[in-house]
Amino acid sequence: MMNLENHLHHLPQHSMENDLWDKIEEKLNSSPKLADHLPLHKVNSDLWYTIEDELNRAASRRRTIRLRHFSVAASIAIIITIGTVHLTQNTYQNQIHFSEEIYIQNTPVAEANIQENDVLENCTIHPAVCETPDFTRLKSNLDALKLKEQQLRKLKQTVNDPKMELYHSRIVKDIQEVQAQMLQMFI
Repeated sequence: MMNLENHLHHLPQHSMENDLWDKIEEKLNSSPKLADHLPLHKVNSDLWYTIEDELNRAASRRRTIRLRHFSVAASIAIIITIGTVHLTQNTYQNQIHFSEEIYIQNTPVAEANIQENDVLENCTIHPAVCETPDFTRLKSNLDALKLKEQQLRKLKQTVNDPKMELYHSRIVKDIQEVQAQMLQMFI
């Protein structure tokens, strides 16, 4: 194979003249005798109908094959859908049901106000304690918690949700813890 390729590369290169095709056409046109010697082929009048019939048969075969593929795909899709529905129904029947109970410890807001009054009385007695950075940090936390408690209390009036009561009791508990920390600073 390599020898053949080597020999092909050593063949001389030929280039044709620029007007070669024009000369060939001119010679063909100049001698009408050549055209007379060319054979004429007579076409059967039904030839185009035969070709059209063959093309239609081939197209119908392709349609039949496509229809078979589509039918198989549709059957597979139906089987998968039925299987999914069947498995889903069986899964729902075997589910375990549970409920969640929320224990809400109602902390009266009045108790929180009593502790706040104690803190304010101690601030008037011991103003130096109330000016420490720890006390001011606790006071700002207390103010933020009170604001949240007021907002949640208003929201509870419009929304009837047991979780709201839980959140509210947590905030009141946090308020009481911050106030207890503040009272501890006076001891």
